[in-house]
Amino acid sequence: MKRPVPAILLLPAMLVLFACNQTPPPADETQPRQPVFNTARAVAYADYYKAGGLDLNVVSLDLYSEGITLDSAGLMHGTGTNLYFSDIFLPVNAVRLEDGIYQTDSVILPMTFLRGADYEGSITGAYILTIAEDELTSITLIPDGQFEVTTVADSTFIEFNLHYKENYRQQEYKARFNGIIEYE
Repeated sequence: MKRPVPAILLLPAMLVLFACNQTPPPADETQPRQPVFNTARAVAYADYYKAGGLDLNVVSLDLYSEGITLDSAGLMHGTGTNLYFSDIFLPVNAVRLEDGIYQTDSVILPMTFLRGADYEGSITGAYILTIAEDELTSITLIPDGQFEVTTVADSTFIEFNLHYKENYRQQEYKARFNGIIEYE
């Protein structure tokens, strides 16, 4: 005759079965958000820092998500996200973003960008602005990260992998752009 299995031995097996049977949470609860930017503008400042001894060209890059529009004065309207880089450093012979990986660095070199910083109320470097119904709702400084640029014909693809701190915890911000960058 078979002996019955004590209930206490069945408990671990049941826990394993229940754990394996759980449906995963929806993707947006476990994955960082990945905004898609559909408009990009860049300003080429060429050798702006040459007088300071820096022999590199520099551009700024301004990206807007769907839902954000600019009026004739350059003010943002709508609801969405603006990702901004005030200083992206290029090789001396480049005037536009070249293909490759750009990253933050403590030393200014080609293919690097300035970290987001607040200098006595003046925001500079890399940062994210969140806009809701024409109002600025948050500013997030980007102290670390990288992005990769790939160009095919007139179209540019940029994949962003940036990091920031929220409540003293490191957060990841992934985003992308695919389209034409308007250069000034």
